Amino acid sequence: MKLSVIIPSFNDSRIVRTVKSILKQDFPRRDYEIIIIDGGSQDNDFISCFDFLYENADIVISEKDKGIFDGLNKGIDVAKGELIFMIGSDDYLIDDKAFDKAFSSFEEKNDLVIFELFYVNQEDIIERYWTLPKNLRKIPQHFQIPHFSTFISRKVIGDTRFDLNAYISADYIFFKELVQQDISTNIINVPICCMTSGGQSSKNFMNIIKGNIQSLRIFNYNPYNIFRFFLHKIQKKFVHFTLLFFQKNKKTVFQEKINSVLRSLN
Repeated sequence: MKLSVIIPSFNDSRIVRTVKSILKQDFPRRDYEIIIIDGGSQDNDFISCFDFLYENADIVISEKDKGIFDGLNKGIDVAKGELIFMIGSDDYLIDDKAFDKAFSSFEEKNDLVIFELFYVNQEDIIERYWTLPKNLRKIPQHFQIPHFSTFISRKVIGDTRFDLNAYISADYIFFKELVQQDISTNIINVPICCMTSGGQSSKNFMNIIKGNIQSLRIFNYNPYNIFRFFLHKIQKKFVHFTLLFFQKNKKTVFQEKINSVLRSLN
C-alpha cells in the first residue's frame, strides 16, 4: 500500500464531501486506503452517511474516543501505507494531483512533503492563504507545520503519536518530534486543500491562550526559542492576510477554483 488517508470525525456529515474529494484524486484507487475514525457519532445526519462511508472507505471505526488526536493515533496504528496523510472531516482536497505529487516526492527520498492550503469559513469563503517558504529543506523546530496538508513517511512516524495530554498543541509537539530526526523535507508551493476554520485551537480566546502557554512549556521557557516562535506566528499571520488583501485578483481566481471544486463534489 502506497498511501493511507486518515480522517478523524465526530458528528459531521460534511465528511461525505471530504471522501468525495479524495476519490477524485488522479491516483490509482488500489494504491491508497481511506481510514475513517469516528468518535461514536450520534448525529442523525452523520448516521445517514454510514452507507456511503462503509461503501467507499477501507476501514471505518466508530467508537467513543478522546477527541481528534486520539482518532488520528488510532488511524496511524491501523494504517498500512508507506505514506500517511491526515485530513479533517470538514476539509476537502482541491488539487486532483495532490496524491501523485506527494508520492512522487516521497519516491525522491523525501520523508515529509508539505503543501500549502487555504483556510475557509463555514461558507467556504477564503479567509487565509497558508503560504510556505520556498527552498526550505530543513524545518526549524519553532515552525508550525499544517498537518492537514502534509504527507509523512510511515517509517519516520514510527512510534511517535499525538500527546493526548497536550490538548490543542498536540499537533505542534508531534511534528516537533518528527523534525528532530534527520529527515528530508520537500515543500511544494501549491495549495492542495481547504481547511475549515473553527477547530479547537481557534474556537475561543481562552483556547488560544492555553495553546500559547503549552507552546511556552514545549520550549522550556527558553527566551530565544519563545521569541522565534511568536515572531514566526506574527509573520505567518501577516503574510497570510496581506497576500490576499493586496492580491485581490488572485484571491478571486482561487475562490472561483474552490467554488468549481465544491460544485463537482455535490
